[in-house]
Amino acid sequence: ERSVSHRGGPALCIAGPGSGKTRVILSRVCRLIDQGVRPESVLVVTFAKAAARQMEQRFSEMSGIRGVTFSTIHSLCYSIINADNSEGTRLLPDAVKKRVLQNSYGRYCRDRGREENRANDTMLREISMEISRFKSFGGRKKDYETHFTDSDLFFYILPEFENYLLKNHYYDFDDMTDMAERSLRSNGKAKRLVAKFSYILTDEFQDTSQAISFAWGMMISLFIRLGAHRPRFFLYSKKYIRSAGFSF
Repeated sequence: ERSVSHRGGPALCIAGPGSGKTRVILSRVCRLIDQGVRPESVLVVTFAKAAARQMEQRFSEMSGIRGVTFSTIHSLCYSIINADNSEGTRLLPDAVKKRVLQNSYGRYCRDRGREENRANDTMLREISMEISRFKSFGGRKKDYETHFTDSDLFFYILPEFENYLLKNHYYDFDDMTDMAERSLRSNGKAKRLVAKFSYILTDEFQDTSQAISFAWGMMISLFIRLGAHRPRFFLYSKKYIRSAGFSF
């Protein structure tokens, strides 16, 4: 009941599996709206796309209220990035990513005189996953211990991949939180997009990587400074996570 009725400032709730976290969040949204909060000023964010869809469906069934925004972190970042994307930067399609990694793998093999010059699908998936892990680590080569079997190959492909993104105005899925943060700092339309949210509720915060939780914390601090009203944040987690720019 305290979680559902809380209104004054940020709150962090910690609960175990099966304790009713989603029900509490949806009940809290209903309570806020009953108390006069406009549905359009409420944002509910979770990590997985399926969870966001399920929460929206459950909320519609239990309340019939329209106007509340349910989103994943990456979907929200995509909206922020594209609020005024004057440079035309695009999310890199999977097929293009696969081709870029394949071409880079071929160059690596030719440079070293290897007869094999084509990676199979498993190899390409492993390289892609390692790039994601590297960016989740913070994108710092120093002190990074690669999980990939051939570190020389990985650190050959990585800068080529990043250069391709830069030259062709693409961004990778794992770049979205950083790009959204930069957009919020410099883009008027992006600022107006988030300024309408007075209440922001986040579920399953522990499912984010260290890099994403850090970037999300930075965006939260920007939300506070940019909001027309001081946003109230409500984070629900199975374990305690402290993000940059966010204090309790």
